Amino acid sequence: MAKNYLENLKIQYPFLKNWPRYNELNGKFERNYENYRNGSDDKKHEFWMDFMTWFYDNRKSDYYSNAYKGELEHVVQAAYDGTFPNNEYLRKILAHKDKVENFMKLYYFSQNIRDIREILSNQESGTYVDTCKFVNECLRIFSQFKKDYCHDLKWKNPPGDNTICKELSIFFDKYENHLYGQLKNHNKMSSLAENPDRAQVRCDLDYSLFYTPFWSMYKTNTSELTVFGTFVFGLIFMAGAYIFLFLLYKFTPLGSIIHPKQRRQVRRMWRNIEREHAEQLYDQDGEGYGYSGPVDENPYENYASSDEDSTYY
Repeated sequence: MAKNYLENLKIQYPFLKNWPRYNELNGKFERNYENYRNGSDDKKHEFWMDFMTWFYDNRKSDYYSNAYKGELEHVVQAAYDGTFPNNEYLRKILAHKDKVENFMKLYYFSQNIRDIREILSNQESGTYVDTCKFVNECLRIFSQFKKDYCHDLKWKNPPGDNTICKELSIFFDKYENHLYGQLKNHNKMSSLAENPDRAQVRCDLDYSLFYTPFWSMYKTNTSELTVFGTFVFGLIFMAGAYIFLFLLYKFTPLGSIIHPKQRRQVRRMWRNIEREHAEQLYDQDGEGYGYSGPVDENPYENYASSDEDSTYY
C-alpha cells in the first residue's frame, strides 16, 4: 500500500494524469492565508484546495481525534472547528474520511477534464469503462454534496471561501460545458443542468457511441428528439391542425364564407336532425301528445315536409 492517501488514489485511477502538488503545512501556511483572504474568490478557493489536498494526502486517524486537535496548526484548527466565514461546512467533511476523499474526487475530475473527455470520446480506449464509472461516481457525489451542503445557496456562483459549494460550481461547469457539451452528440451522457440528480454516462460497449434505436422518440439520456421522433411529432401536429381547420370549416360561419353552399348544407343537416327527433317523439306516444286526428297520420310530417320545401338564401 502506498504511503500517502494521494498515492492510493493515483493507483485506483491510473487514467487521471494531473495531480497538482500542494504546499506543505508549515509556519508560513497561516501567513499565506492572510495574503489570500483579501484576494479574489478564485485565489481564496485556490488556497483552500491547496489546504484540502495537503489535509487529504497527510491525514492520519489522529486528525480525527479530539485528543490531538489542539496540536494542529492555527489554520487547520480553525478550518476543523468551522470558524472561518462562509466555510462552516468544511468542518463537516473534515471530520469524515470518506467525505474528504469523495470531495477530492470532484477536484481531480475537474483537474483532469481534458484527459477524461479524450478517453470518453473513443469507445475503443482501454480505459473507457473505468473512466466512465469514475465520472458516474463523481455525478453521484455532486448530487449528494449539493443536497447536503449547497441546496440553500447559489451554488453556481458561491464565494471563494465557501470551499465545498465553490468546488461543486467548478465541477458543474467542467462537466456540463467541457464534457457533456463537447460529447453530447455521441449520445452516451445526459445533461447535468437538465437532470441534476439523475445525470449519468452510459458505460456499456454493446453499441457504438452514436447508436440510437430507430424507433426511439428521444436520444438516450437526453430530451433531444431523434429523426424518427421529429417525424412522428410533425405528423401529429399536422393532423391536429387539419382536424382543427376542418371543424372550423364544417361547423362555424367560416365555412359559409369560404363556401356559400355550405350554409344550405348545414341547415339541411339540422332539418334532418329535427325530423328524426320529431319522429322519435311520435313513435313514443301514438297519441301525438294531445293530437286528436287519425292515429295513422303523423302530425309532424307536414311540418317537416313544408320546412324541407322552403328556400334559403
